[in-house]
Amino acid sequence: MSAVCRAASLLQVIGAVVALSGPRAAPGPGEPLYGWVAGDEFGAGGPSQMAGAHALASKRSVPSTRATRSDLAGKAQRLDRWPFHLKARILLPRAKLAFCYMPKVASNQIATLFGELNRVHGEKWPWEPWEYSGPAKLNIDWSRVTRENGWKFAFLHRDPLARYLSAFGSKCMVNAKYGNVEGAGKDCLGKVQWTALPMDKMVEAFEERVRFDALVGRPVNNSHWFPMIKNLRACGIDKFHPDIVDFKGSIDEDANSVVRRMFEATGVIQAYPNASALIDKHFPRQTVGGHSSKSHNRQDEFYRNASTVQAVARLYEEDFQRLRLKVSPQMHSILMG
Repeated sequence: MSAVCRAASLLQVIGAVVALSGPRAAPGPGEPLYGWVAGDEFGAGGPSQMAGAHALASKRSVPSTRATRSDLAGKAQRLDRWPFHLKARILLPRAKLAFCYMPKVASNQIATLFGELNRVHGEKWPWEPWEYSGPAKLNIDWSRVTRENGWKFAFLHRDPLARYLSAFGSKCMVNAKYGNVEGAGKDCLGKVQWTALPMDKMVEAFEERVRFDALVGRPVNNSHWFPMIKNLRACGIDKFHPDIVDFKGSIDEDANSVVRRMFEATGVIQAYPNASALIDKHFPRQTVGGHSSKSHNRQDEFYRNASTVQAVARLYEEDFQRLRLKVSPQMHSILMG
């Protein structure tokens, strides 16, 4: 089968449609490829940085396939077997908005924005903002967060190929500016690059990771790499199903306008007078994707081969299908040769 036929077959399988958006801007002069901010890692880079962190997983664990009861009325309910840290729900009570955040989809920015709107307090919250707007911290019974009680539900998503590359860039590669790996490498679950690499070697390391994941047949069992639909299941597919949520939007567009549309559609702008200013603070205008990692600006260099595009697209086939996502023009052109 020719490369063109294989590419066309893949597009048909994942149900993808070419996006109409224009090309992404390239990073400016001197701008680092990976621009995340140092977080919970301290000290010098290198394997010694792993001290105190979780050990890298030596084997892939098989995700749970517990039975799910569902119907078209939105009553789907997975038996509650998800660990607490995967129930990524944050709330804006005055607007009755419940949001499911996903790692590598501007989760830090959105959680911090929610925290400031909720006026949360705590020594750690600026660095670990996620739980502070959760139901438990806000003393809200999650079982009462329902449409019948007036609540609305939303989530943001991202191009799966860009998200996978962003996870690799931040979790598996050393930050040239700070000399360490985000999260001490514990979320890479694969080979960590402890020293800075030239661009061609970074691409080779990325392609090696893609081949390994493709061999296993799924991304690693970690929320930064999960298909986004799995994150929605952890939040509660009965409330965050893509077909029934009140708002869903892509941060691949102008993130400022997407968050603003979400807040307008769900009543946040009316309920929180400072919401508009805080959107501009956490999602500055003209920032592509509104995300700290710059890796997606150079996707075409990492996804230089059709085989790499195809392999990662297959890993996230369910995201393309369930979220009805589109292949970007750059990736489509690579697929079609």
